[in-house]
Formats: sequence, structure tokens, C-alpha cells
Amino acid sequence: MEFGTTQQESKRRMMGIGAVVAFHALLIWALAAGLAHKMIEILPAPIETKLIEEIKPPDEPPP
Repeated sequence: MEFGTTQQESKRRMMGIGAVVAFHALLIWALAAGLAHKMIEILPAPIETKLIEEIKPPDEPPP
């Protein structure tokens, strides 16, 4: 039984880790370069609300 990793498996693992690190670096660069700023501009303006008083029906005369 051999439990050690071969050189090919080790090389493949390091390439995978390198790809993940490169992807994260690209993502951070895109956010820092203004991608996040452009996304914020696309968002709609805040919604303004008003409280409206409930209109009470007029008092009915007694029968």
C-alpha cells in the first residue's frame, strides 16, 4: 500500500490552488477598479413614503 502522493498529483493540486488564487485576485481587482461603483449606480433611488391619515366616515344620525 502506498499512501504518498506522486509528483503528478502534487503538481495537479498546486495548479488547482494557483487557479483559485488567480480567480480571487482577478475578482478583487475588478471590484477595486470600479466594477462595484458601476453596480451601485445601476441601483434605483430610495423609495420615498408618506403617512396618510385615515379618513373617518361622518357620524350617522341616530334612527
